Formats: sequence, C-alpha cells, structure tokens
Amino acid sequence: MNIEHVNQKSADELKAFLTSVPSINDVSDAILSNAIIVKDEGVIIGAVSYERYNKNALIRYFVFKKTMEDEVVISLFNTLEESARNDGVSIMYCVVNSPLIEELFNRLGFEKKEGSKLYIDEELFDLSKNNQAFIMEKQLFLY
Repeated sequence: MNIEHVNQKSADELKAFLTSVPSINDVSDAILSNAIIVKDEGVIIGAVSYERYNKNALIRYFVFKKTMEDEVVISLFNTLEESARNDGVSIMYCVVNSPLIEELFNRLGFEKKEGSKLYIDEELFDLSKNNQAFIMEKQLFLY
C-alpha cells in the first residue's frame, strides 16, 4: 500500500472514488489540493483532505474502504496532519456524527468541543439542526 499526496494524475481518480460514496455529490477541486490518498495495487482505497482557513483547517473528506486496516487509516491521517503542519495549520477540526467515527478521532488525538457552532475565520458552521453531529478539534502546534 502506498500513501501519497494527490497529484494532477490522481485527482480525477480521487473524484471518482469520492463520488462513489452516496452522500458525496460534488467534490471541490480546492479541497482536493490538500488530499492524501492510499492506494492498494494502484487503486485508491482511502482518502482524507482538509479545507484551510488561515491557520485552521476543517476535515472535509475522510473516506476509506472498510477493509482498510487501522494502522493504514492512522498512517493516512498522520500524513495529512504532517502536510497540514507544513502548510501552517495550527488547529484541525472535524464534524462527527457517529460513535464509531468519534472513537476513531479520539484515537487520532482529537477532543470533543462543546457547542454546536464553530466559527472559523468568521465563517459559521452551525450543527444545531443535526442532533447527532458535534465538533472535535486537535491542536497541531502548541502555542
């Protein structure tokens, strides 16, 4: 298995992989530029990306095949985190809506953030309409 940054060649393949998920209708090219992918025998089996807001970032796509081993999922995310640090990101946020995903992000070092609203660079992410969704955050740099 190979973990790599998305490039021009793999971007179309990544779009096809992401839109194969029923809940993903459209894929932003700007967000794809921050994507990390994992390939098995040349085929994408997982991807994670973030949207940057100055020194903060929000995870937008974190999709992987259920058969992917935990160690590979963690390596995929660690590669994204290293890339985000190199990009000057201080805090990474994610929106979680299930106990399984919460458990995964806990293992990745995220902590639950109180409240159902998150402001990132004056942009509001309001989760109050979704009773099960909440925000988790991880400090990438210590101040």
